[in-house]
Amino acid sequence: MVSRWEQGQRTPDIYTLLGYHVLFDIPVELMFARQKNTLVDTINKRITERIEYLKGNRPDGQALKRIEFLGSTLTRLNDSADVYEAN
Repeated sequence: MVSRWEQGQRTPDIYTLLGYHVLFDIPVELMFARQKNTLVDTINKRITERIEYLKGNRPDGQALKRIEFLGSTLTRLNDSADVYEAN
């Protein structure tokens, strides 16, 4: 069954997933590394596009706060991805 997960043919239910986490002390992120990386890439792209959109429309105070928040989110995502890949 695990090989089917590794090949992307099946996805475990939450109880099985948590069971493996408890039994083998494997972080859930490691069990879904490929999916996580794809998701992080997608989020990074969308945030970058949104920042560029906000910057291109003469941002007011509210937009500047959004840009700052989105920028810090990008930094956090990229920092956590770097730590994750190092392990």
